Amino acid sequence: MKETCFSEDRFKKSLNELAEELKKQYSINIWFVEILGKRLSYVAGKREYKISPTVSIKINKRFAFVSENWENLSESDKGEILKIINTVFNNYEQE
Repeated sequence: MKETCFSEDRFKKSLNELAEELKKQYSINIWFVEILGKRLSYVAGKREYKISPTVSIKINKRFAFVSENWENLSESDKGEILKIINTVFNNYEQE
């Protein structure tokens, strides 16, 4: 049981670090959420509420991310970000 908690803490830390790096590299705020039915529950990341619209993108059945300024990114940048996020989540699921 403790190992699972440690693993989840480490996963959240990784997501926080990823959000910070994406903020620096792409000038976007991003936070990760768990999908609970029709509700989204904050898990980790750079959650800043501003006037700009947010976009919610599903990662898998359990998780999604929310981003501000997503629409301002090039398709190439969006693809790169999605690739990075999917790699992080695939590694977590394999643990």
